Amino acid sequence: MKKIFAIVLAAALFAGTNAFAQIYPGAGYINSTLSGQYNGNAITPEQSNGFYAGASYNVGLSGGLSVAPGLYFSMITNTQEGSGGVSGIATVNSKTVFTEMALNVPVMANYSYALTRDAKVFAYAGPTFQLGLSSKAVNNTNADTVIGSGSSNSTKDYYADGDYNKFNVYVGGGIGAEFAKILIVLGYDYGVLNIYAGSTENTFYHRANLHLGVGYAF
Repeated sequence: MKKIFAIVLAAALFAGTNAFAQIYPGAGYINSTLSGQYNGNAITPEQSNGFYAGASYNVGLSGGLSVAPGLYFSMITNTQEGSGGVSGIATVNSKTVFTEMALNVPVMANYSYALTRDAKVFAYAGPTFQLGLSSKAVNNTNADTVIGSGSSNSTKDYYADGDYNKFNVYVGGGIGAEFAKILIVLGYDYGVLNIYAGSTENTFYHRANLHLGVGYAF
């Protein structure tokens, strides 16, 4: 998987040197869903939100057909809070913040249709290769009891602890429009690889991303 990621990244950078390539920097919003099962039981889908930023290189092939490799940074996060304890004796409050960062290399095939001289619509589809940079959950717990109070902090590193794979491959696509070099895109990608790398049997996790973004055509 590392070799595949390196080859795709090299191809993306090479495409950017093509004299006929058009550069498309862009950024946008991500809604990410983690679903699957743990020890044979379906988990409640976990929602995270975040952003992406980077650029693609749109290389024309024929007519409205083109290919666009790219390189993007993404970050998603979610916060979960809970409380419990025994009334009049103890109160326990917890807060966990999950944050994940990654580098993404999409290789999309595009087809565009011109509406006017300065406006067109397009559709795209293809794989995205992802290299995880960081995946951590930071927990803070505060307890108030009849004999005193205290707090504790802990960090779960999913990559270092061997619970998550750093590499993933998404397949997906989307639609978009370009007006006077301003792009608006809406897409969806599904992670085909099981990102769970732990030892619990009958466990698998898949991540899916819905994204909405804007860009500019140089």
